[in-house]
Amino acid sequence: MIKASKQKIFISILILLIAITVCLNYVPKFSFAEENNTTSVLSEESLVVEANDRDKQPIDLSQLSTISYSGGIAYPLEWSKLKEFVIYYIPDETTPPPISYEQGKEELPENIIYTLNISIDYLKGYVDDGIFNIGGKTIHLENVRTFTQKGENGYKNFLTNKFTLNIDSGVSGMFQEQNVTISEWGIYRFTIDINGAQIVSDFYYVKPDTIIDEAPKINYQVVSSENSMHNAFICELTNANKYKYIDDSSLVWYVKGEGQDGTKYALTADDLTKDSFIDCNASLYEYIDRTGTSFYFNDNNIAGKWQIWCEYKSYGSQDIQQSDIIIKVETGSSIDGMVLVYILIGLAITSIIVVFTIAIIRTKKDKVW
Repeated sequence: MIKASKQKIFISILILLIAITVCLNYVPKFSFAEENNTTSVLSEESLVVEANDRDKQPIDLSQLSTISYSGGIAYPLEWSKLKEFVIYYIPDETTPPPISYEQGKEELPENIIYTLNISIDYLKGYVDDGIFNIGGKTIHLENVRTFTQKGENGYKNFLTNKFTLNIDSGVSGMFQEQNVTISEWGIYRFTIDINGAQIVSDFYYVKPDTIIDEAPKINYQVVSSENSMHNAFICELTNANKYKYIDDSSLVWYVKGEGQDGTKYALTADDLTKDSFIDCNASLYEYIDRTGTSFYFNDNNIAGKWQIWCEYKSYGSQDIQQSDIIIKVETGSSIDGMVLVYILIGLAITSIIVVFTIAIIRTKKDKVW
């Protein structure tokens, strides 16, 4: 009886030891990193985007009427008044970033490293379209600025690391294997990433000027052509300061003319569909960049008489402001082509005779000597 009792006690103790061992195996093991980093979700309030005007004075974003846009909100800002964005991180002890250690070093407090990357998404477009992520048009520039801080609470030092984005000069980076620059008007969104934890900002809509109280005033200068003996022309706005902050695509240049063979030309194939070019049956170019406050006109080696002007039509408007004048120029030579050929042949024969004569005179001198 006693022996059976001892066996029961032994079995009970054995079961108890097994149970304790199993429980110990399921008790979470906390490293130093986990004890001091209970979350990898950063506070949205930790990402700060400030806007400064052209006098470098802060713009109070809270006073702006926000716009519902692409599932979020957008702050509207006028490009003519905005100089820069300042982006930075405010540390929050209640939601610290995840911990990482310097590569190849022990997991000790002094070897903790925090890496903060700032990325920018940008679309040159209007909020009226309602969609921000448009394939091929919305540009993503990864890690345009990187800061690092070391130590157990190193992330708190990020408060001193600020990235300033000048709107006029912009920032460059790689997108779809091409070097691109984002700048000027458009829609911006910023992302801060610290050791893999991210915060994404609201949208910031930098608006171009749309209402211009003065028609374009234009002038031109004669320059050398890139592909022929004909003259070329640089046309510019003399009141370009009025159009400094517009959407360039709203200011379009046009050319209409007649070649020496009587053919009537528009500048591009697209123009042939417009009523004002109904009498034209050919174009100088299939497509050419002809927007903005300056325009380079080359007749594409087609001699003729040309009229050049520009028109401004802002986004969403049907009103068109045409330039104050229409520039009239002529390209090509008035000399018949065969005449030029005869002149060149004559010059060539004259040169041969001169060279031959000089050679004979020298030969006679050598013989006299």
